[in-house]
Amino acid sequence: MAKGPSEVMTYLDLIVPAVGVAMMLCLLGRKLAKKFNIPKVSIFIFIGIFLGPTGINLFKNEMVYSLDLFTEAALGLILFNIGGAFNKDLLAKIDRRRMLFAFSMITFVFLITFTIFFLLSLFDASFTLQERLAISLFLGVISIEAAPPTTLLVMREFDAKGVMSQIIMIYLAIGTFMAIIGAKIFTIIFEIFGVWASVGADSTTKILMLIWSIVGSLGAGVLLGLGLSWWERKETNFSDIFFVIVTVIVFGQSLAHFLNFDPLLISLTLGFTLVNSSDVGMKIHNSFQSMGLSIYALFFVIAGAHIHLQEQIPTMGIVGMSYILARIASVYFSARLSERLFDRDSNIGHGLGQSVLSHAGAALAIVSTISSREEKTAQTVVTIIMTSIFVFEILGPFALKHSLFKAGEVGATGDDAKDKTLKTEKSFKDLTKTLKKNIGISKEKTQHAIINSIADLVVTDIVAIKHNATLKTVKQFLDQHYTFYPIVNEQMEYLGSIDIDVFKKFMAEEDTSFILAENLVGDTTCIPLNTPLNEVLHTFETHGQQALPVVADNTRKFIGILFYKDVLIHVDEKKNESKFIG
Repeated sequence: MAKGPSEVMTYLDLIVPAVGVAMMLCLLGRKLAKKFNIPKVSIFIFIGIFLGPTGINLFKNEMVYSLDLFTEAALGLILFNIGGAFNKDLLAKIDRRRMLFAFSMITFVFLITFTIFFLLSLFDASFTLQERLAISLFLGVISIEAAPPTTLLVMREFDAKGVMSQIIMIYLAIGTFMAIIGAKIFTIIFEIFGVWASVGADSTTKILMLIWSIVGSLGAGVLLGLGLSWWERKETNFSDIFFVIVTVIVFGQSLAHFLNFDPLLISLTLGFTLVNSSDVGMKIHNSFQSMGLSIYALFFVIAGAHIHLQEQIPTMGIVGMSYILARIASVYFSARLSERLFDRDSNIGHGLGQSVLSHAGAALAIVSTISSREEKTAQTVVTIIMTSIFVFEILGPFALKHSLFKAGEVGATGDDAKDKTLKTEKSFKDLTKTLKKNIGISKEKTQHAIINSIADLVVTDIVAIKHNATLKTVKQFLDQHYTFYPIVNEQMEYLGSIDIDVFKKFMAEEDTSFILAENLVGDTTCIPLNTPLNEVLHTFETHGQQALPVVADNTRKFIGILFYKDVLIHVDEKKNESKFIG
């Protein structure tokens, strides 16, 4: 029964409140993930499950599907990030052996999933031989997709780098491409042989349209990438560049709609073209990627809200469990077989298999294209994939994190080196005090306190770097263009500031693995918080600095920084006061 306008509007009216609740839970969930060392992706998916039909049903089915537009846009951004990861530096490291490794693994995943599922489906007598074959083939090609959104976010979260990480990236790109193309090919084959009802044109036209879709998508991605590379040279503000990138990605999806291209292939090619056609393309891509990955939380919430366990588990049956078991076995054995064939020395086969367990993203996009079909085989594929997402998206991030740590490929921003930078502490009472002062309702201090205290002049919203941070982390810190570079210990005690000349000297060394932030300490001058203004002025004039750190009087705990200009302005304002000291 069709819903009336008022009922439809009720769902639309609930979208913004539901999204607001979801984003706030994601914000809290990030802290929870950090505290308990859990991948953020898993937290976001659990939030989606809790808010969706499985949980409190704040995200109703109609609302979830109405947000598919956002999901498509997010997938475009994610595929752009994957394509952009294949810059000239990574391409130089990708040799023939690693490419063969990835291709071999993808092939084995397809064959093993197809074989195991087909054999296990024999226990379900409700399907004919032809239906089993069709379902097995379609699931086999979808099974090679390894959830680029989930996998990429976890790898970025832990700054994964190494041989296994490179093969995972190759697998993500090629696997996503082959899953999309393979699903299109099998759809046409099924229609030609009458397994599925033929929709639209004749067989020859369908094949030509498939070729048009693939070639056109790749061509459109290249042209848009070149256009973006040209345009970014006209922009100087990163916020404008960010807007241009998002606009071009969304425009690529518009082209896909009107010209029958594939939006995911366009985004993948677009990112690849950008980083390899522009000298600053990689820098732009890295900045965009760091910003973009932080806003994908809603994508995973929606993925979790798609999971409706009350309906999916009863309908899962033997075939659903068969697919889950078949895919787990296929990625494990495929990685081991590929290792034996092409890379025996790397010893990454076991970890690589569990690294690509995640299974959402392109898989969702593929099943959405056949969800409207009435054939039993098509609906079975949709049900199996939607149900299996719960298993793979919960197990996948944990398995990937475990394999990255075991392989020793977690970088400076991973959990073993977390919190290398941190902000100075400011209590809620201090924040309230500042607010009251700025809006003019705080009580006036005594004249003596105003004259002699520097507390109100100290800038406390300052990021410091820990003494045991690696040189790579220090470089990332310096790249943020802060005005001051304090180094602190575990107790937040000020040790000194970074000497830029020493930093440059160490950066020129070949082996910098032993260099820590504490080795870069230069000037250690600091000002205790209760220092009178006349002494503060003397310290600035003696050392010739424009900014100096402020510490607690007894503990040297880093409080913030004091700018010379702020002191001079304060002195100038009070120079006519009779009680001014100094």
